[in-house]
Amino acid sequence: MENSYDIVVIGSGIAGASVALCLGRVGARTLVVERKSHPRFAIGESTLPTTSILLRHLGRAYGVPELAQVCHYVGCKQNGLTAWPKQHFWFAYNHEGRPVSPDEELMLETLLLPQGPDCHWMRADVDGFLTSRLPAYGVDYTDHTEVVDFDTRADGVELRLRRADGEHVVRAKYVVDASGHASFLADKFDLRDPVPRLKTNTRVIFSHFRNVRPTNDLLGGPHANFRFNRFNGTQHHVFHGGWMWIIPFDNGVTSVGLVLDRDAYPLDPSTPPKDEFWRFIERFPTVREHLRGAEAIREYNRTDRVQFTSKTILGERFILTPHAAGFVDALYSSGVLLTCAFIARFIPLARQALADGDFSPERFRGVERDFFGELEQVDRLVSGSIRASRHREVHKQFWKTWVYASFAQAASKLLHPDALGIQLYGGSIPAFRRDVARMHEIVSEEGGDELERAARLREIITGWHEQISYGMVHVFGEPDVGGSLCITAPDFKQSRERLSAFLQNHAAKYPEHLPKLDLQHATAWVKEGSKHRENYVATYANENDTSALRRSLGVIFEGANPSFDYFTDLRS
Repeated sequence: MENSYDIVVIGSGIAGASVALCLGRVGARTLVVERKSHPRFAIGESTLPTTSILLRHLGRAYGVPELAQVCHYVGCKQNGLTAWPKQHFWFAYNHEGRPVSPDEELMLETLLLPQGPDCHWMRADVDGFLTSRLPAYGVDYTDHTEVVDFDTRADGVELRLRRADGEHVVRAKYVVDASGHASFLADKFDLRDPVPRLKTNTRVIFSHFRNVRPTNDLLGGPHANFRFNRFNGTQHHVFHGGWMWIIPFDNGVTSVGLVLDRDAYPLDPSTPPKDEFWRFIERFPTVREHLRGAEAIREYNRTDRVQFTSKTILGERFILTPHAAGFVDALYSSGVLLTCAFIARFIPLARQALADGDFSPERFRGVERDFFGELEQVDRLVSGSIRASRHREVHKQFWKTWVYASFAQAASKLLHPDALGIQLYGGSIPAFRRDVARMHEIVSEEGGDELERAARLREIITGWHEQISYGMVHVFGEPDVGGSLCITAPDFKQSRERLSAFLQNHAAKYPEHLPKLDLQHATAWVKEGSKHRENYVATYANENDTSALRRSLGVIFEGANPSFDYFTDLRS
């Protein structure tokens, strides 16, 4: 640790380590300060296709291949990381006292080979791996180090740090606070809103478990409409007033979290977290069977309200990353995604600030604007989903809002990976943003007929075909009547064609985005997929039964629908 740096990053979780790796590559003399050490427990364990797109962009744009490696299951295994090949998001609607039926299940597939599969991350592994790479990129790192003071100077800041060997003063031109909800700078400058500016109002109980049962076993085998084993993705049990995540890893451990609406289920501090968790599980037969025999290997963590927001993410000579600035809820896995979008926007501005010697807050105001816009859009989607959970058909229709939003963000970030103003979850499409707000109003109404409410939601969704093409996904099953629904990924050629159609429709409707289109990035993504395809085919060309590839991807083929061949497009 030296006495002077360009940028100091507080925190070495995935946000702090990733931003520091990129800063090192653009020539910033960077120090990362960590209060604890690695490995350490963290949640935020599920990636999305858009997360993968942004991590690949950052890895390619700044020469940090580790970021591209960790977004892909094969890359994780090559680096010895505990992960899971995520193929889908699965949702089951639960009634109290009654098992889930096949027509109460929903599935959205994620990226297939060659671009996928996406990942579940054992965050202790991934965070530790990225932090271990800091020295290779010229980034200094100190752990067991606490920031105890921050003073602004005319030419930068002074940080007072406390370590086992005493206190040290470090000067820097700028500070990035990536220390999460316990943010040092948010506390020092009283940046937290006393009441979060969010509609979502949830609390959570979570832990890591062993012996969680495979989902197909408790639901009578493969689902007729689903191509993949239910257990091979991020699994969600939904019920009136909350939901549960079940996220498996390939070391036999499963992350499980129970999320409850605080209005429906206020916290009773007198009930131990473990007791509350299992009493709630007992009310839903399918969830009870899913976790029958499961054993927690960590302490049960329970929080009161998980939401928090900040008045601003900017101050004189500092910025807060999304994890330190605000949080909605783990539903739809938006936490790491918001961080990746932040890094993609921040790094070009930081590089220019270093060149100009100008770190004024206004230089980064666009990063703040887009973060708050995206946080609002995520809040509407999550809050709306929880409010819609009172009826399965209302829930399904609002769930499709998230599906459309997911495609819109994947396509937009593929075409504008670091463009300011192109927000996640369709936030930069005014008509879509207005419709999401209107749908949130509909599910928030008290009383009335639920099927009529679902029909009103469906009517709004029908109009989106003119605004947002399905693009890289299509619907398998009956989307507008009762029953299960699977949103599936087409083959790679169809993906390219539909992405082109999305681009044409989007550019025609919003020509102001045209100057920001990064066609080179989109083309590189397609070429990268073709390269992955060639590598897989070359490696396994003589394996007629593809057994070697199946072994290399571990458990992802167990329990899949036998009528679906994962390799048809890959080998054709």
